[in-house]
Parts: sequence; C-alpha cells; structure tokens
Amino acid sequence: MNITELKQGDDIIVTLLRSRPATPTGVGNQIIYCTSNNYKRTPHEFTGGQAIVLANAGKILRIQFTSRPNANVGGVAELDYAAIQSIYIWEGESNADTVVMKRKLDFELEIPVKFPHTMPPMKIYKKKVNLIWTDSK
Repeated sequence: MNITELKQGDDIIVTLLRSRPATPTGVGNQIIYCTSNNYKRTPHEFTGGQAIVLANAGKILRIQFTSRPNANVGGVAELDYAAIQSIYIWEGESNADTVVMKRKLDFELEIPVKFPHTMPPMKIYKKKVNLIWTDSK
C-alpha cells in the first residue's frame, strides 16, 4: 500500500522526521498542527502518534491525532508527505485467540504466555505504508 492510497477513516500510527515536526498554527479560531520548513522548537509539537485519516489530497495528509510521547497533545494536523518518516496501518487486535502459546525449550530464553486471556487486547499496527507518490508537473 502506498501513501496515496490512504483513505478517510484509516487508523494509522505516524512518525515524523525529527527535523520537520508539526507545530500548532492558528487558522481562524481553530488550532491546526502543520509541518513547515521554518521549524522552531515548541513544547506542544507533534512528532508522532496514533491517528485517524481525515483527508488525503495534494501531497497533504490531514489527520485527527493523539501524540505518542504526550497523550494530552492532540487535535488536527496537516502533514506534508515529505515530513513523514513512517506510517503503519491498523491490521487488527490481539486477544486470547490470537496470542500463541510458547513452549520453553532448553535453548530458548523466552518466557511463555501461560494465560493469554489475562493479557489486555492491543491494536496491531504492522503493515507498513510505502511513502511513494508521484509529482505531477
């Protein structure tokens, strides 16, 4: 899957380049996080986290996000494709049926999961989205 194929409603995890975080910008009476080349460090920047795609057009990905390092930072962001480091799309959720019981062998150091039904369900984001797009000039 390429970045241009993301559609409204897709559940993703996004990470931005360290040099291009999204900073809060006032647009009318609303604050939108935008990536720009004129970067200045702010405590409320968005560098990555969980998001829902709102729109995807014109090499701009518009998302509703919750920041990974600071869960109190969230909102709407408009991300330039060139500012994105990686995107993973939601594939499902783990539960007792999807957790594989592991046997401990003599040469393995892994601790087996004895009671998978006690593990909390977690979202699985492991399908990587290719950051490929074409420039139409």
